[in-house]
Amino acid sequence: MTDDSAATIDVSYGEGIVTITVRGRITPEVGDELMRRSAAALREHAARRLLQDFRRARMVETTLQLMQRPRQADALGFPQDTRVALLYAVRTTNLEFLESLLQSRGRAFRTFTDGAAALAWLTGDDALRLSASMPD
Repeated sequence: MTDDSAATIDVSYGEGIVTITVRGRITPEVGDELMRRSAAALREHAARRLLQDFRRARMVETTLQLMQRPRQADALGFPQDTRVALLYAVRTTNLEFLESLLQSRGRAFRTFTDGAAALAWLTGDDALRLSASMPD
């Protein structure tokens, strides 16, 4: 179930993965803050794997606003070789569009609705060990 309250952004790090968990309504301003905090956490931990969990969030950004995110990632210094997995409760055409857009720009970027699948893609052989730590 998604949450329509004000957004909260939690950042954690473990097993080589920066995890950003977002709850509540994601406005364009929250999206900007999320991008800044993601970039800062990647730098702080010298990490190249990012999991953003939006399963309890509700996006209110338009397709046009989503189209600006790749340029913002570049401006914030997201390393080109960072693997990014976005985890949602439901996959939408906007998310498929964003995935395609980022992949066309050479980014390792995928959207998922299954936490274990997201971890498997991020970690490869380590997925079985890590999937137990991913809440549903």
